[in-house]
Amino acid sequence: MASKRIFESLVLSDEEKCVAKKLCLLHGLSRPSDAQMQALRAFIMGTGILNLLLERGQYDVTAIIVSYLTLRELVQVAAATTSEAFVSLFWTPPNSLMKKMFQNHFFLKSFFHDEPSADRLDELTTGQQILLEYR
Repeated sequence: MASKRIFESLVLSDEEKCVAKKLCLLHGLSRPSDAQMQALRAFIMGTGILNLLLERGQYDVTAIIVSYLTLRELVQVAAATTSEAFVSLFWTPPNSLMKKMFQNHFFLKSFFHDEPSADRLDELTTGQQILLEYR
C-alpha cells in the first residue's frame, strides 16, 4: 500500500504537465516525455530518501538500496547525494564493492581508457569528482 502511494506521488498532475510544457516552450526546449519526468521525480525523491537514511545512520538500509542500482545510477546517486557518509561508506574503504564495480566496468568496456588506477580512484573524495571522472 505504501509503495502504491509513493508511485502515485511520482505521477505528474495535469497542472504540472501544463507548467512543464509552458516552461519548455518559453525557453525553446524540447519537452521531456511523461516517463522522463516521472523518472526524474523518482530520482530526486530517491536521492532525498538516501540522504535522510544516511543522516540517521541507517547504513544497512542504504546498502540494500544501493545494491539494486546500476553502475550509471551509482554515479548519479554519488554525485547527487549530499551526505559525506555516502562516499565514506561506499567508495573509500579498501574493499569497496562500488569501487570494484567501477574498475571492472571501465577496464572491460573501455578501449580508450587506461586501466583504472587504485591510487587515482582513492583521490576521488566527493560524489561530484566521481561524476566528473566517470560520466
